[in-house]
Amino acid sequence: MRIDDTKLEAVRNWVDTNFDLFYANIRGDNRWIYQIPNYETFKYPEEFLDIKYELMDMFGVPVYARQDRDIYDAIGVQIEGGFTHSHLDNNEGDNVHFRLNVLASKSIGGGMPIIADEIIEVEEGEPWICYSGIEWHSTTEVKGDKRRILLTYGFTLPKDDKFFDDVWNDYRREMFLV
Repeated sequence: MRIDDTKLEAVRNWVDTNFDLFYANIRGDNRWIYQIPNYETFKYPEEFLDIKYELMDMFGVPVYARQDRDIYDAIGVQIEGGFTHSHLDNNEGDNVHFRLNVLASKSIGGGMPIIADEIIEVEEGEPWICYSGIEWHSTTEVKGDKRRILLTYGFTLPKDDKFFDDVWNDYRREMFLV
């Protein structure tokens, strides 16, 4: 599974042109974020939304999944020395928060996601899912002069939704369902 580089290139170009919309992420140095709480009033590249729907299809996310109301959908940029601290995202009651992610730009070194203490090696355009409300997650530190650009799409679904049937293992069940 990969996202076409033409779409990723369009997003990278949009980031370059619209970087003034990004703000420094207060959770760490060398990090910026642009959040999109709704698609009616916020600027975004058309390909960003195309990628969201493509990822939803790839991972089988139901159309009734609600958009995350904390981080929303977002584009994150990190440069050398930037990283994401280990954390859990907020769940909403019995709704599980999860995120679909893809790197539009992979740093020369580092910048890899860490989920439940496991480093996940991903390439540019290679998507992954993080059950961010129940799995501790972070990233390794970005190395080199190529920035890391993350496209991240947040959702919530009730913990007993059939979407989770194939993903609940004993670890996740212990962490959230009991």
